[in-house]
Amino acid sequence: MKRYIDFILALIALIVSVTIAVIVVRVSVKRNGGSLFPVVEEVSKKKDAKQTSKTADGGNVVSYNSADEDVGTIFIGDSRFVGMDDAVDIASHDREFCVAKVGQGYNWLVDTGLDKIEAIRKKNTSLTKWRYVIDLGINDLPNIDKYIAEYKKISKADPTIQIILVSVNPVKNYKGRSNSDIEDFNDKLIDTGYDYIDTYTTLKNDGFTSTDGLHYDNETYEKIYDLIEKALKEL
Repeated sequence: MKRYIDFILALIALIVSVTIAVIVVRVSVKRNGGSLFPVVEEVSKKKDAKQTSKTADGGNVVSYNSADEDVGTIFIGDSRFVGMDDAVDIASHDREFCVAKVGQGYNWLVDTGLDKIEAIRKKNTSLTKWRYVIDLGINDLPNIDKYIAEYKKISKADPTIQIILVSVNPVKNYKGRSNSDIEDFNDKLIDTGYDYIDTYTTLKNDGFTSTDGLHYDNETYEKIYDLIEKALKEL
């Protein structure tokens, strides 16, 4: 009699277990759209080539993937970018250009530089997205507000342009320029909300070689270029 009761209890337990299993399977199939196993959506790891990252007064700031073949990069600057160009030959790098002139600043940018930039864009019609890597100001630090107003004007006129501001780099015992003034200038660049590449801090911390207190030797220019290129890939 005891064996019979044990058998009945075991049978009941088995029936209950099977019933629960059937219910669980049915619920799972219903939740997963008719499939027993959940459907995992594939998420692309590739970054969108164009994305709005933040807003600066006057226009959107966009970021472009460096690997995209329709992205062109224009380095815009003064004698320091001229020296960097001499050291690394910017135009020899894929889809990179340089518009820079010795001893120039804000007035040159608005009177001449922007026209040269536009000429490059018109000549390279296969490139539909543009990044402006700008390092101006060492020759006219007091014009910081004018620079910022012009950058906002550029991005408002064409929100597809990614404006990337590079820190004005340090001087070494150069008359008429102080690193304190340069740091104030850079702080205002940071406050614009545009993408910002800080090469100033690296040079100050690691040391640098200057040929006249204002300009650098080729090794330092190469280092600055490498720092910019690394940052561009990470933006």
